[in-house]
Amino acid sequence: IRDLKTSVEFQSEEELKHFPVTICTLTSSLKFDRAGLQKHFDYIFIDECAATTEPEVLIPIVGLGCVKNSIYSNIVLIGDHKQLPPVIKSDFAKHLELDVSLMERMMKLDRYKSDIHNRYVTQLLDNYRSHPAILHFSNVEFYDSKLRAKNESDEVMLGTKWEELPNKDFPIIFHSNKSSSEFVFNGTSSYNDGEADLVLCYVNRLLSSKIGGRKIVGDDIGVVTPYLAQRERLKRMLPKDVEIGTSEYYQGREKLIIIISTVKSKANVGFLSDERRLNVCLTRAKALMIVIGNPNTLEVIY
Repeated sequence: IRDLKTSVEFQSEEELKHFPVTICTLTSSLKFDRAGLQKHFDYIFIDECAATTEPEVLIPIVGLGCVKNSIYSNIVLIGDHKQLPPVIKSDFAKHLELDVSLMERMMKLDRYKSDIHNRYVTQLLDNYRSHPAILHFSNVEFYDSKLRAKNESDEVMLGTKWEELPNKDFPIIFHSNKSSSEFVFNGTSSYNDGEADLVLCYVNRLLSSKIGGRKIVGDDIGVVTPYLAQRERLKRMLPKDVEIGTSEYYQGREKLIIIISTVKSKANVGFLSDERRLNVCLTRAKALMIVIGNPNTLEVIY
């Protein structure tokens, strides 16, 4: 099947039936429906389901796994409803609760809440990303202390060898900063110039360091901030190869070293009040995490 407007080719029904595994996006699964492949798939796996709106998830479920009122496929939803939900910009869509994913809604049902490790739900327990100390807070607060830090490689333990680390067994630094956060003029985003200067200071110190004999380069460092205005300021200040992004950008990503700029210094903690956004920020680092923020502001979260 050839779409002349977009010059994109799609395989025919007979061609598709030869593949034991087929990978596509949620919306492009409509093409399989139109090719008459209902009842064809024994299993439909939907990845990152907790970050996807329910109508999008229903496209392959209804289009490929169901015919009228009968279900012909096993549906497997994969994701983490303790991390960021779907990104919804429409207030009307939020009113309809489209910012709640199908996975999150289902996990609130009694049969899923009470049957975590039996028929309905499987929780991945082994974490191969982070040093145990970095994993600890999120493990206790969000995952009932069930996660197990399995990676003991030299890379994950590298942060404990940084000479500026106060506690050599604990590769986390919290840098107290009480400079004022400000709103963008005629906007809603916030920035904090004092924190931006501290981020630059830490980046320069890391780039001039060798940790455990390894030269730190820009690609080893990621900077996470919840606010677009702070991200834009940092992009102008930091080397090009240091990756800077919001919480949404960093979901599913990781870096050897993560620096978090929390920005807020006033009573309203803003985005940081969202536990899922906080969870994403605190679980991106593999070996060393540096958090910069106002302790008086942040203590109201917990």
